[in-house]
Amino acid sequence: MKTNEIILQLKNVTAGYSDPRPVLRDVNLTVAAGGLSALVGPNGSGKSTLLAVSTGYLEPTAGEITLLGKPLKETPIKERARIIAWLTQELPTAPGYTVRQVVLLGRYSYLRGFGGYTPEDEEMADEALGRCGIEHLGKRLVGEISGGERQRVFLAQALTQGTRLMLLDEPTNHLDPASLSYLLKLLHELTEDGIAVLMVTHDLNLAARHAGRIILLNEGRVVAEGEPEDVVKRELLSEVYGAELTVIRHPLDAKPQVLL
Repeated sequence: MKTNEIILQLKNVTAGYSDPRPVLRDVNLTVAAGGLSALVGPNGSGKSTLLAVSTGYLEPTAGEITLLGKPLKETPIKERARIIAWLTQELPTAPGYTVRQVVLLGRYSYLRGFGGYTPEDEEMADEALGRCGIEHLGKRLVGEISGGERQRVFLAQALTQGTRLMLLDEPTNHLDPASLSYLLKLLHELTEDGIAVLMVTHDLNLAARHAGRIILLNEGRVVAEGEPEDVVKRELLSEVYGAELTVIRHPLDAKPQVLL
């Protein structure tokens, strides 16, 4: 994979639902290979909607979206499924499915007719299970494991999928410190492999310490974008969030950190 290759691009995108008021308004955004970007902003600012639009699940009412340089709406569903992995806030429990079966579903878009999974598919699933540290859970039912373990299951499914772009909606919610540390380490490894990661988070401090780029949304618009030092600023965040915030430097790496 080429680092810095543009995977996803939104140009002047406006989108919404049945409400006549758009959720996203004139959004411009580029996501390149090999980077971890954090999408932050107040509740209702359009973060989850931006992910939905980026997959084609929600059609924009204006603007253009391209995937690997090709209009998203002209990209077949199977091709999108091989490029984009989208992990929503509420991960399915997949009743009756084992962990390994769910991970293998990442190869679904590669199946031909009724041929079933190939030895290569099986090997990719096993490699993904190992990389996510859940090979010992392979025969367990997904509905019987913890939320943090289920998070790893769907990350493994994304790896089996051969994804180029990972869209994560609040992936750190409800994780204990050990699971959070493992997840962040894995995400950094994936970006080193050239995978683009766009992660929605409410944790400004996590974003500042672990993302190379932060995109700040407010009322459906991108109001700031850049390295953590360019976005995590007291005046800007206090205005956007409507709260008096203080920004200090982390004692270990001098990254900006937010205090109430």
